[in-house]
Amino acid sequence: MRRLSLLVSLLVVCVAVPAQAQSTTKKTTTSASPAAAPAAASATAGSTMDNNISIWGIVGYRYSAGTGWGLGARYQKVVVPEGFLHLTNGVKDELGVEGGIDYTSYSWDFYGYGWTYNEFDILVGVTWNFWINPKLCLYPKLDLGFGFGSWSSSFTGENPSGYGGVFFQGAAGVVYKLNRVSLRAEVGSSSLRAGVSFAF
Repeated sequence: MRRLSLLVSLLVVCVAVPAQAQSTTKKTTTSASPAAAPAAASATAGSTMDNNISIWGIVGYRYSAGTGWGLGARYQKVVVPEGFLHLTNGVKDELGVEGGIDYTSYSWDFYGYGWTYNEFDILVGVTWNFWINPKLCLYPKLDLGFGFGSWSSSFTGENPSGYGGVFFQGAAGVVYKLNRVSLRAEVGSSSLRAGVSFAF
């Protein structure tokens, strides 16, 4: 009888220990899975253009008479960090407002007739950022700007009209984050821009 009781007790222990171990493993897996899934799904959650300053070189082609060269700067503030689309494929969208200034110098020389036009543009725009992965962002953008400038000419009194004033410009751009510094480029309806962006 004592041997039977000992055998039954041993059998219970042999069954109970693996069952307990399996139960513990399932609980650990179950509790870890919800944490692991959001971690994988939110790889782009920390990617943003919020509080970024961009500095770039400019190739301007707004005016048909020639190509302009210049420099520009932008500051971007993200106003809708959660975006609108709430995509489930890992792509994150956000809406930013960006303002800044561009300086572009245009020069023309036609058969001895020479002009130089230097323009400053004050711009504000909306950019819709799409983070494809934690480092790569693609975006469309629409700017409203006002340009003003000064002419110099080889002929006194020759100041052509139709330059400066209020204008709209659309653009498509790309950002590639290295760390706190990113590479950035845009192609737009009036200029090509390429440079760097700093987060702070």
